[in-house]
Amino acid sequence: MKSATLAILRCPFCGGRLELVESSFHRIDADSGEIADAILGCHCCVFPVVAGIPVMHLDPAAVAAREAIEAGRPEHAARGMFALDDEAQAARFEEMAASPAATFRDLVDALGPAFEGGYFLYRFSDPTYVVADAVVRAVAGTVLREGGRAIDVCGGLGHLTRSLLDLSSPAPVLADLSFAKLWLARRFTAPGCEPVCCDGNAPLPFAKDAFGLVVCSDAFHYI
Repeated sequence: MKSATLAILRCPFCGGRLELVESSFHRIDADSGEIADAILGCHCCVFPVVAGIPVMHLDPAAVAAREAIEAGRPEHAARGMFALDDEAQAARFEEMAASPAATFRDLVDALGPAFEGGYFLYRFSDPTYVVADAVVRAVAGTVLREGGRAIDVCGGLGHLTRSLLDLSSPAPVLADLSFAKLWLARRFTAPGCEPVCCDGNAPLPFAKDAFGLVVCSDAFHYI
């Protein structure tokens, strides 16, 4: 997570600014300064950053991930957010994730049949995506002509976020409740986006003036 993303994050419960809890376990990349694993806090709540993705909700998996980060066990935090409860499956996924040769399909398969991934293997050729891509590019090209950041709310695996990469400045934010989808999007579908794990049914965890364009496609029935 970039420091610029931390600057626009807000607590979804009190609306307060968030800061890195330096007294707790944290890992920051020495070269880029990006936050890999850490705890973010305001005056009412604390949230984990897992594998570079801020988790801005308090679902049981997020609470367990926060406790794992606080205990200095980021690998257990990631396993929980990926819902990898089986030791053998978790080991297979981690081995696959560590390989630069691993493909999107490889990692979707490694997440197991419970992960909603098969549908997204063919998303770029889906007629509903083709139409949405054209609309998003046209609207974003006009609205963000003078600059501004876009956010893709409930953006899933980031297919439309990819459409915004060349139009949003700074890089677009991809917001979704599924940690696994965000992680895959950042690696494969929309590299360069800023993923944030949050609940679209709650107040979004961002400053009010953070975005020049908000996109939500194929997800209104979820929120």
